[in-house]
Amino acid sequence: MANDKLFDTYYKCSKQGCFYRCKVKKDMVKHDTEDHGESKVKSMQKQRGNPENLLEFGVRKGFIPKEYGNWRQKYIATMDIECLECEFSGKREGMDRDIVMEQKIVSLAVGSNIPGTEPKFFCRSSSAPKAEEDLIEEFTEHLYDLRLEYLQHIPK
Repeated sequence: MANDKLFDTYYKCSKQGCFYRCKVKKDMVKHDTEDHGESKVKSMQKQRGNPENLLEFGVRKGFIPKEYGNWRQKYIATMDIECLECEFSGKREGMDRDIVMEQKIVSLAVGSNIPGTEPKFFCRSSSAPKAEEDLIEEFTEHLYDLRLEYLQHIPK
């Protein structure tokens, strides 16, 4: 060969599926140590504040009996409120804000994973204000019943 400097020398990664190549051997060594192009980030997380939660604090101070130290909240209740937006029709005197629209409750729904309960749907019977009051009253009564059912499942 007359002049071998006319040909470029490339280093190729020998791992199957990796198509990395470079001209400098040092770059290939760096590629191999960085897990084939995926750089590894190493960090150390420092703890700040007190790791003790309020339940552990209460047990340690003697406010809560030790047998309840591992107790966790298992039951939840979720609610959905559907409203209809319409123009505000009430008095506006004396208000420090300009109210343009108001929300009228159309329906409410409640679901819970408390044993012995089922999802419940409440719908407004008419557009009268009294129907909205009745809907809210029925909804809050159901929440009270859920509370009573929930109290039966927590430690005493």
